[in-house]
Amino acid sequence: MAPGRFVRENVLILLGISLPVLILLGALVLTSLPAMWVADPAYDFLFVDNNYNYGCQGSRFEVRKDKLEIVGTTYKEHCGNQRQELYLFEAKTGTIRELPYEIPTEGVRELVDATAQMTLDPRYTSPDGYKIDENGPSYRSDIFGIFGGSRCRGGMAIAKEGRVVRVQKGQDCYYRQEKFLGWIVSGEEK
Repeated sequence: MAPGRFVRENVLILLGISLPVLILLGALVLTSLPAMWVADPAYDFLFVDNNYNYGCQGSRFEVRKDKLEIVGTTYKEHCGNQRQELYLFEAKTGTIRELPYEIPTEGVRELVDATAQMTLDPRYTSPDGYKIDENGPSYRSDIFGIFGGSRCRGGMAIAKEGRVVRVQKGQDCYYRQEKFLGWIVSGEEK
């Protein structure tokens, strides 16, 4: 059978197969276009992760007068030595690293030494237009959730004009309670 004849005789089958494929490819291209034209994020930011211990922080972070402060609070008996983890997201490299801090005694408010030279902006929108999404994109751990998989939070994300940058600290799905603290608008860490 000649190729031209095969196409003429099976035009509906070929359209039925190729049209959905072309629609999927078109949708893929259209959803990836924003990432091509939106500039990379320019501002680093700080966030805290309660790390499985909601209500057991032993401290509370606050941005006051553009500086990060920590306030010592009372540990609850069931918490042990659990503590929040303070992180810096570096926009240029897309990396996250933990910053050290000391928990002050109960009721005492102190500057966090590792961030003392930083000026913070606690608004959810950065100066370059990226917005924080503390819940981040979520995903299922199996195909369509039909095999008993679970829905996992993808961690924090920042987004601007359709571009989404995931701020992924690890692979864990449960008990993540990340909280945005502020964009670093000037200064550097120690």
